Amino acid sequence: MLLNSAQNLGAINLYPWLLIPMIPAMLVVLAFNFFGDGLRDAAAPQPMLEKLFESVILIVPPPWMR
Repeated sequence: MLLNSAQNLGAINLYPWLLIPMIPAMLVVLAFNFFGDGLRDAAAPQPMLEKLFESVILIVPPPWMR
């Protein structure tokens, strides 16, 4: 019963102010995320080239990684 009413998006159209409490929670989560990223970078800094290539899938590794 409660899950059905929670999935009702019509309630958000009728009462959009119910989303206001979500904003501080989202800001707190983002703040902790950025704080953790900063601590990780400060504790173990990586060279700039490794940081650039960490999210790129390379088929052939560059010469310095062979």
